[in-house]
Amino acid sequence: MILSRSKKQEDRSKKKTSCLLPLVSCFLLLTCCFLFSNSGCRTSEIKKEKEAINEVIDIEGFGFVPFYETGDLAFTAEEAKAKTEARLKREKEELEMRKSEFQTQAKDRFTGDFWVPPPQNPSLVAALKEFPKDYFGYPDWSKAVKRGIISPLDLIRGERVKKEEEFNKDIIFQINDRMMANVRFPHTIHNYWFSCKVCHPDIFIPKIGGNDFQMKDIWDGKYCGRCHGRVAFAPKGFENCIRCHSVRREKVGF
Repeated sequence: MILSRSKKQEDRSKKKTSCLLPLVSCFLLLTCCFLFSNSGCRTSEIKKEKEAINEVIDIEGFGFVPFYETGDLAFTAEEAKAKTEARLKREKEELEMRKSEFQTQAKDRFTGDFWVPPPQNPSLVAALKEFPKDYFGYPDWSKAVKRGIISPLDLIRGERVKKEEEFNKDIIFQINDRMMANVRFPHTIHNYWFSCKVCHPDIFIPKIGGNDFQMKDIWDGKYCGRCHGRVAFAPKGFENCIRCHSVRREKVGF
């Protein structure tokens, strides 16, 4: 009797389960269809938005990135394009102007080969032919003074001008190149020709480390080049180089 009742109960539970399965399957199917349909709609909406944005950029701005003026939060694509073109035009004009200035300056600068020595045996006037010569055949004014061949005067009238207290010591220019000898500058021979105010402080600052210049500056007529290469021996050619670069370094090389 008991077995028959339990069998009936099992049959009833099986019937209920069999009835619920189709309902659950239908529910899951409907849910999936709903989700997929919404996903497709959203994808199409995003695609349409992107197409609309690209269309606006192509029609109005041609891809120009708008920018704001200071204190102004309103702009249009036309204004952005016009301002961008104006800025590019201004930059091009400035570039051309700088290029023109550079070409003008380049013409005024020394453009020869710096290491080519001056020509030897120049044609000299008769008054200079008996003067002591340097290696290249130019008059050596310092030797001429030391030998008493010439005795320059301070003024055309023949008067001697009382100079300020002279500084007759040699100074050494430290060269920022360990392959090159340092420069000895003798004040004595220069004081013979000039007073201190000729070179200080307009050409040289009378302070250790106060003058930062390169050989190119001298070749361009600055610093020592104010005289050397014009009225004094040219700063070109190895024989003239070692007349100044005469102080050996303790350590040479790299």
